[in-house]
Amino acid sequence: MSAIPVVIVEDDPNVLNRIQKLIANAEGFEHAASYISAEELLADAEFPRLSGRWDLGLIIIDLGLPGMSGNELTVIVKEKFPNLRVIVYTVFEDEPNILRAIESGANGYLLKDTDDELLLADMKVVALGGSTLTPRVARKIIRASEKSPGSSSKEKNILTGRQTEILNLIALGMKYAEIAEELDISVHTVCRHIEGIYERLNVNSKTQAILKGRNMGLLD
Repeated sequence: MSAIPVVIVEDDPNVLNRIQKLIANAEGFEHAASYISAEELLADAEFPRLSGRWDLGLIIIDLGLPGMSGNELTVIVKEKFPNLRVIVYTVFEDEPNILRAIESGANGYLLKDTDDELLLADMKVVALGGSTLTPRVARKIIRASEKSPGSSSKEKNILTGRQTEILNLIALGMKYAEIAEELDISVHTVCRHIEGIYERLNVNSKTQAILKGRNMGLLD
């Protein structure tokens, strides 16, 4: 399997150096480019070319960038390059910032005090199509969803029965193959249902789907 190319957008030189060294010494990743601001990345004519050649590209974005914020950059990147996987890497762990990042399209939200081994593991999860949150962030999302008002019956009927069933199994942490075995259907059929879930909920990651499902009362 070829190395996963990683772009970093980080204005703190110490943090940037740490991630670059981590990637340089890690098997399965390659450092593709680094930028100190969203504006610098967007002005780089090479970035679209690099992004276009990636099957499993990963971009790590600092939330508190100078100028355009990390969330604003995430929205632009996901619109232009929907297959590019995004990790928000930040010191902010308050609920508004977390929810805003996920709604912007981030596939992972990791805190800068995450140790190197866990950071690499979570990078692999996101690059391979998953979503990841540090435990503290996950707890804050659950608390935020518990504060949300209940949804109308119309909202609860936005998914089919099978889609709701699969969303609940995803929320339990089950893999696609496990869901297929549990429901006695093919993995391909599971993937098709998940595509339908994303479309109906207007999301693009499992983390977003679970969060929105909780807010809408779709999860048991």
